[in-house]
Amino acid sequence: MYRIMHTHTRQSEYKQCIVIRADLRLSRGKAVVQAAHASLLSYDRAPVRDRKNWKDQGQKKVAL
Repeated sequence: MYRIMHTHTRQSEYKQCIVIRADLRLSRGKAVVQAAHASLLSYDRAPVRDRKNWKDQGQKKVAL
């Protein structure tokens, strides 16, 4: 989970970036399942304040 500071507004935008390595040679289905596991694990490990802010802002996600 990443927090980006905007210097001109001093507001935070929360977005979860999910990065899937292409060199692992997993089928698409297995890669998506592993990404889902990682997404939930990172959410569980994030500070409560960050989880609340991320949820309040619409739970934005980006898969790379």
